[in-house]
Amino acid sequence: MPNLLHLSDLHFGYDKDATARAQRTESLDLLVKEICKLTGAWKPDILVISGDLTWQGRASGYTDLAEWLTKKLFPATGLTAANCVICPGNHDIDREAAISLVDRTQDAKRADELLRPERLGRGFAAPFEAFMKFAAEFGIPAPVLQGQPNHLAGVRELDGLRFICANSAWFCRDSNTDRGQLWLGLPQLQAMRLMDPDDYDTAPVTVAVLHHPQDWLAQADCVSYNRPATYRYLAARAHIILSGHTHGAIEQSTRCFDRARLFVGGAAYDSHQYRNNFSILKIDPQGRMVVRRPWELDPRGPKWEEKNGQEYSLLIEKPGRGRLDARQANPAKYLAWLQDKTRSIELSHLHVAPGEVPPPGIDTLFIRLTTAARAKGEGAAGRPEPIPLEEALRNNRRLVIEGKPGCGKTTFVRWIAFLLCRPGGPPANLLWLAGFPIWVRISELDQYIGNTLENRIAGDPATAVDPRWIANFLASHEGWDLDEAFFADKLREPDTVLLLDGLDEASNQQRRVDMVKTIREAAGQYGCRMVVTTRPGVHEGRATLESFGLAAIDDLDDNGIDGFLLQWCRWLKRGEEAAAQTYYAEVRQAVAVPGIRHLARNPLMLTSLAVLHFRRHRLPEQRVKLYEQILDWLAEQAVERRREYRKDTLLERFGFLALGMQEWTGGQKLSIGIDDAAGLLTQGKESLAAMRRFLEQAQIDSGIVTLRGGEIAFWHRSFQEYLAARTMADLPDAQIPPRARELLYSAEGREVLPLVAASMAEKAKQRLSLLFEDLTRHAVSQDQLDRKAHAAGVLGNMLADVAPFEYKLSGPAAKQYGELRDAVGAIFEKGKARQIGLKTRVAAAEALDQASQARLHTPREAAYWKEIRGGTFTLGGDSKAHQSLPKKSVDIGGFRIGRFPVTVCEYGKYLETGAEAPPDWEDQSQHPGRPVVRVTWHQAQGYCAWAGCTLPTEEQWEVAARGIEGRIFPWGWEEPDEYRANFDSKVGEPTPVGMFPDGDTPEGVADMAGNVWEWTRSDWNMETKCVRGASFDFVAGDLRAANRYWLVLVYRDVYLGFRCVRV
Repeated sequence: MPNLLHLSDLHFGYDKDATARAQRTESLDLLVKEICKLTGAWKPDILVISGDLTWQGRASGYTDLAEWLTKKLFPATGLTAANCVICPGNHDIDREAAISLVDRTQDAKRADELLRPERLGRGFAAPFEAFMKFAAEFGIPAPVLQGQPNHLAGVRELDGLRFICANSAWFCRDSNTDRGQLWLGLPQLQAMRLMDPDDYDTAPVTVAVLHHPQDWLAQADCVSYNRPATYRYLAARAHIILSGHTHGAIEQSTRCFDRARLFVGGAAYDSHQYRNNFSILKIDPQGRMVVRRPWELDPRGPKWEEKNGQEYSLLIEKPGRGRLDARQANPAKYLAWLQDKTRSIELSHLHVAPGEVPPPGIDTLFIRLTTAARAKGEGAAGRPEPIPLEEALRNNRRLVIEGKPGCGKTTFVRWIAFLLCRPGGPPANLLWLAGFPIWVRISELDQYIGNTLENRIAGDPATAVDPRWIANFLASHEGWDLDEAFFADKLREPDTVLLLDGLDEASNQQRRVDMVKTIREAAGQYGCRMVVTTRPGVHEGRATLESFGLAAIDDLDDNGIDGFLLQWCRWLKRGEEAAAQTYYAEVRQAVAVPGIRHLARNPLMLTSLAVLHFRRHRLPEQRVKLYEQILDWLAEQAVERRREYRKDTLLERFGFLALGMQEWTGGQKLSIGIDDAAGLLTQGKESLAAMRRFLEQAQIDSGIVTLRGGEIAFWHRSFQEYLAARTMADLPDAQIPPRARELLYSAEGREVLPLVAASMAEKAKQRLSLLFEDLTRHAVSQDQLDRKAHAAGVLGNMLADVAPFEYKLSGPAAKQYGELRDAVGAIFEKGKARQIGLKTRVAAAEALDQASQARLHTPREAAYWKEIRGGTFTLGGDSKAHQSLPKKSVDIGGFRIGRFPVTVCEYGKYLETGAEAPPDWEDQSQHPGRPVVRVTWHQAQGYCAWAGCTLPTEEQWEVAARGIEGRIFPWGWEEPDEYRANFDSKVGEPTPVGMFPDGDTPEGVADMAGNVWEWTRSDWNMETKCVRGASFDFVAGDLRAANRYWLVLVYRDVYLGFRCVRV
């Protein structure tokens, strides 16, 4: 039984400084020592390296690799070059040579033509010259392709195993754009002597080795209809597929197309910022089993730690959940169910009309949501114009929709599902969307996976991460008479639309990560459109679907608010247009009050405001008060229906239910079995049967909870969060802090704890102060910066929600919060930000700036400025930049430039002089650390005149951004990432200045790439001015420091700010 030592991403030659080299040497030396401990049955027999042996294909890196193998790894293990199996990765290719050789293609026919085996000897292999030279000189036997040895692709027999060496790096050009653009080489695989898929369970065990996971390949390589899909072809002829490239944590093995076992290796070394790992795989060819033992590097030692291993079968696993004759499969019952679930806006729970009045159709009251799309003009930066959310779906076959609570995510996917399943299909303007709809609530899928793994039947997936779960879950629904194979076939069809609703509703962080891995695998195996919805702060880090497009839902604008209110009034006053218009004028005026208008930009809040006004003719201005009045009113409606109820008792019971679901062992629950729910309400006083009867009736009478398939859930997640917060706020003093501490570091705490604080602020300020004292003390005591940053963000949200009640920190809480702010201020330091997820950093930065603006200086302070020395500079000449200046040398005198773009904080001081405010100043003023936006060129000039400075010329701007060296990006030559800039809609709005310190120039100038465009005083022509720097919604290539665009002087938008210079 041979043992495979699987390494990947060694990156020899990546020595940016002495520290990095020392860290790599230490980590790899410790890796060798760990492997030396493996003797006897676990001693490695074969070394497999799945790509990225070096860094950027450097010859010196291969020299270092050869030295490490011959002097350290081989003597310790007994391995030799003859026992090595390797494949190239994206860092084993000379990219410049590759770019000059042939352009990348998205056409399968063209890719297949380029990757025919006979072409490999006619120059197409040239970019891999250093890789091939190393393999040949070091003595690694070459795989065979068409009867000839070839180090780039082919088949080898070794120790009774067959190895397929595949090459996914042919078209690697740029790590930021390679995903979904690579080709594996179907003609090469077809030219290899591989097994007949019909002999899968008896043929020699076959191991495929390649660098990139399947989501990095072009779609036609994974899912194809006019040629064999390359990855499916490989999975049908290999029992194990080893890959690398991810640099991530240890991942569970999954099945690929119900056959091959996927093992994704992490980086064996890529600095201490990643979860470096390696594995030993023991393969039993006779028993058709593989056992994996993985190790992960703990950089705190550093030391390698063995993690839980697992045994896997290599036999074909037959799908479970039945198999119908395809001719018998009829989706009519499923489509009828889906139409019934999606046809209406569920206002009946709010008791806005008698029970016999049908609820409004979803296409009657649905608010057309928007997201921002990048401008496509030849020269104008413009604003990425708002486009309908469905247009983003049209532009992205794989799309993540991100939005705040109540922004309409679920309603949107229900609307899409309804349009696809209703008789007649979608309207004429959405005919491109026609197809088969599949709607899945991720909370239900997550719960199903957990329950099924505990009660698994033959054929069900065996691990928490498996793309088969989606079809398996759908097949479990009784009454549809459809099996797993039917849904799997549908998922493979390009016209199917899979709507996965609520990534944030998976029960805990690990389950969200597992769900993302499952979705990622499904995206690689199925050809359907896919939509995933989520709240902010969840889709980040390990829970990121990198290959999906991202659409952040915009707040409703004035037209959206008014349009909904008019349709609302017309529905209420059906057939009475005059009465509808009269009421519309009344409710529109009520919603126009500034504090309320801010709430109304959220669709759920707007709907609640409309309902509340209809019932009470007055509206609250605080979020917690709005929830309080809505829930009070719903409880009062229930009391009117059933006199034995008492309002306070109803809300108390629902509060304990909500808190119990929030604090459920293993993670928050958004729905639970009715018996479990009844158990939460007994409190030792009532019988389980009595509480069950109560829930069954109260879900009919109140509209606060619903009962679906034996599961109790709150009508909206926001109701659950508010009631849990309200209940927690009323608990005895000793019980609140321990519960709050658990939430302080969780995604759920971002919503619940601010509501707890607001619930206490009006009547229990002393108790609130004790809570803040406890939470700030606990946050300061944390060792990990990411936990401190998360806590700072949550505490900042809490303080924002209690501000309307004139509450301020004092005493120990104020002192400890100050200490926390100081510690979390490290997120503004180079290198420190990489320890923390992007959304967590944003929340922490917002909280810090709302609490204190000490880091936000004004032009009157020396710390505001960064010195740029004069000299002779080379400008322009960047052929990849948009409208780059021609290459030229210029003499520029020394000047000072603002470290940051002008912030909301400093612009507010200017407005105190009576200057004109931007149109959305009330909203902007809530974010003092963000760049001020929506200012025209003349307004920017006005600020500069007041501050005693000017706008930069575009030459000054480019000199500050590129320096004397002529950098490609402000920070240097490395490609942009989420630690260097706010770009590519990763956040979807401006972020506080300075929170991307790795993107600063060497002189310390921040935010010169991404975040917001910046006005200059240079003319583009007589009517327009140059703008530089790109914005948060532009892609990586637009962040090149030589990029230039133009705008008319009166233009203003959320994507546009400015900064100052002083000579």
